Amino acid sequence: MMPESVAAIAANAERLLTDAKLLATNGSFRTAIALAVLSIEESGKACLALWTKDGHLPSSAASLKRGHINKQRIFGTYRKLKAINSVGKVVEKRDAGDYAHEPSLVKDFARTLDEHARLPVAKADFGLLDHFKQAGFYVDLNERLEVVQPGVVFDQDWFDMVEEDTTECLEMVRSSATDHKIMAVLYSSADELPSPSERHAALREQR
Repeated sequence: MMPESVAAIAANAERLLTDAKLLATNGSFRTAIALAVLSIEESGKACLALWTKDGHLPSSAASLKRGHINKQRIFGTYRKLKAINSVGKVVEKRDAGDYAHEPSLVKDFARTLDEHARLPVAKADFGLLDHFKQAGFYVDLNERLEVVQPGVVFDQDWFDMVEEDTTECLEMVRSSATDHKIMAVLYSSADELPSPSERHAALREQR
């Protein structure tokens, strides 16, 4: 059972997604996507709180990784876990004699890791999700006080993509204790975030 504080954060993540769906149904995709990103962050915060409470993540380490983008990128650890589990199923098939053409497990893991985790990690690490959130609530100005248009057109397709990730983040929070322990290890060993200049360059490519 989740600790009360973790359950409260998870419930708030669900509430935000529910509100986002209501807005999307009425065509307010820009705000809906921003709320969905906030839900992703709340799911990440719930995991951080759980890992810290269970001793999988020292409080000092957790406090260093509580920025918005860090909470978004926790979803990447869940996708990495899925890749690990996917390769584990390949091994089980091989051991059962059901895998006629056994691939290199290293190559298989690299492929499944890329399939599961590459896009969610990139969307968080290079600031795309944060851009969605900021553009959903604010009008951005450049140094000449001119309006900077958002890097994407907020529509049903973009909302559907973010909603899918947000729903999976709620699933992530409800993972087993063993899965959470593995995700905490993956999170602790993750690469440092790209620099602000690298994130800005990646966002410019989206425009």
